[in-house]
Amino acid sequence: MSGQRASRLPEADASKLRDTAKIVGWGLAIYGAMAIVNAYMKHNAVGALAVQAVMAEFGAGRLAIAWSDPTGPVPTTSSIARRAGKGAALGALAAGLVVVFAWATHAATFAPTKPTPMMLGVGLLTAGLLSMKDELLLRGVVLRALRNSAPPYVGLLVCGLAGAAASLGSMGDVPAGAAFPWREPLMAGLLAVSFAVLWMQDRGAWLAWGAHAAWVWTNGPVLRGGLADLRWAPGSWGGGEMTASTAATVAVAAITLGAVAFHVRRPRKVA
Repeated sequence: MSGQRASRLPEADASKLRDTAKIVGWGLAIYGAMAIVNAYMKHNAVGALAVQAVMAEFGAGRLAIAWSDPTGPVPTTSSIARRAGKGAALGALAAGLVVVFAWATHAATFAPTKPTPMMLGVGLLTAGLLSMKDELLLRGVVLRALRNSAPPYVGLLVCGLAGAAASLGSMGDVPAGAAFPWREPLMAGLLAVSFAVLWMQDRGAWLAWGAHAAWVWTNGPVLRGGLADLRWAPGSWGGGEMTASTAATVAVAAITLGAVAFHVRRPRKVA
């Protein structure tokens, strides 16, 4: 009996583990519900994203996942816009660096196109909804679950694994002989680490959400005919598309290493 009592966790540690288990359970439940929504609304992509974003917001509220630092002053509209705008600038800059690297190393070339405002507008809405869903679920839930039970670097690592796993799950069945299928989840994992750094630096979601939305919008509608037409070269280096490109993966890895190095020099824990 005395040995059993001695092996019990201190109440503080047990409470942290219960809190972590509760949040992980809620996160998995929300993820499962989103998968059902996606299956039933697969012919209405924007509608499915809207429902999933609302579900993510509801779940985040239940788990006390904050868009802004809960220990700081109540944010004003201008401060929120400033943080989201700063994030958007960072996301667009990251996308631009990848494009410049790919173009300079002949992994991609530009082709003539006619700008499509409607495509840009719908794409911006889609990027905002997708980023809201992913940031709250894949970063917010993970960082909230590990906030009191693991050091920050573990949170970054788990966010990266969660991002890669979500990308792998969304790929579906990969045809036999498909080229370079591993690069997409690897890139998603690297990006997830960068967005998690922004969560920790901002102590909330606005910076990461802005960066994620700008990244998706720039590499989607903007560079796929909405404003420009970026063509990725065939073969391993170009990949035929960005998510299959070794060049893009190398560039994203460099950006992620830079983000982590910056965070190591100026660490801030997530709210």
